[in-house]
Amino acid sequence: MNKKISIVIILTIVAVSLMTGCGASSGTGRYVVPSEISGGSGSGTGEGGSGGGYSPGGQVESDVNTLITSAWSDFGYGAYSSAINKFNEAAMNTNVTATQLAEANNGLGWALTKANGAAAGLPYFLRAADLIDESKLGLAAAYIQNGDYENAKNYLEVLGLNNTSFTFTTVHSVGVTNAEAHAMLSLAYFMTGDRQGCIDQIKCATANDLSSDSTVKQIRNVLLTLDPTLANYI
Repeated sequence: MNKKISIVIILTIVAVSLMTGCGASSGTGRYVVPSEISGGSGSGTGEGGSGGGYSPGGQVESDVNTLITSAWSDFGYGAYSSAINKFNEAAMNTNVTATQLAEANNGLGWALTKANGAAAGLPYFLRAADLIDESKLGLAAAYIQNGDYENAKNYLEVLGLNNTSFTFTTVHSVGVTNAEAHAMLSLAYFMTGDRQGCIDQIKCATANDLSSDSTVKQIRNVLLTLDPTLANYI
């Protein structure tokens, strides 16, 4: 297997991990939850959608915090199109605060990532990253998918993941574990020429992920394909 093919495999692994999550739903958005049964007819594009929102008993859900909370609930069910509508409606609310706007954009980033891949969430992560660490993680994943390892490395380091004793915990169940985040940084280090950083991070990731067929193990195996001499260290 040549290096170019191996890199494509890595990007596919990362993208699939983000879209499916760790033991999460498939990301198709086909699950029926109460909000989809009675919700509005938003476009679900994440940009200018009409998003009628959840309307129990005909009462339109207009409170920004309630919309965001309900959107994350839909996200947890795998109803990503409904979540996108609600996050979008929250972002467009005339009374939205800067913090709420960042939270809505973070949600849009992750819901679009699950529905369409990490690159789809990138612009929304950019809008939220100054205030929300989950968006920094999303940005790193999007940059890896786009082959921009330098930016991916920078955002993962800002989160503190360059310290192998650091444990990163997401606020929401977005489907990326601490071990996977360290494995992402290992990949970023490898691709930017930091061999020792790559070794330290994949060892950390492997120690924190004991499963035999996880994303971490797959990234480790591809790293060994790219550089077989790493077997002496990891």
